Amino acid sequence: MTENQYIPDVFKKETLGTDIQTENLEKKADQVIRDLTGTFLLSAKENIIRLKELLSVLQTQSQPSIAKKELYQTAHDLKGQGSVFGYALITALSSNICKILQKNKLLSNEELDLLEQDIADMALVLTFPPHTQNETLRHIQKRLDNNS
Repeated sequence: MTENQYIPDVFKKETLGTDIQTENLEKKADQVIRDLTGTFLLSAKENIIRLKELLSVLQTQSQPSIAKKELYQTAHDLKGQGSVFGYALITALSSNICKILQKNKLLSNEELDLLEQDIADMALVLTFPPHTQNETLRHIQKRLDNNS
């Protein structure tokens, strides 16, 4: 994350006052986001474990609707959080999961495999710091783009 990116420049200039006041507020905002990022990572890892459990239920128990709804809701929660903390691929992977679940009442084996891959890729993405760009993550993005 780049420092001070959480406060738009227009807002800074019009409402924060002196440069020193602006700098102090920016530092506080950056620290809050850094502190919350740790909480996000713990929560996201727990949610990914839950996604794996729910997918297992869908794969082995004739796709009960309760598990499917919870899988959707958990992915939807991650979708809304990922980009905020610098994990745009978490948002993209979660969005893909939601799309697959929304359009199909019964999931094919191919769709179940795609869900499994998306969840595995989420776990991999979280092993990197926020805003990381590397070959592994570009490969995940390319796979998502090709499946769209």
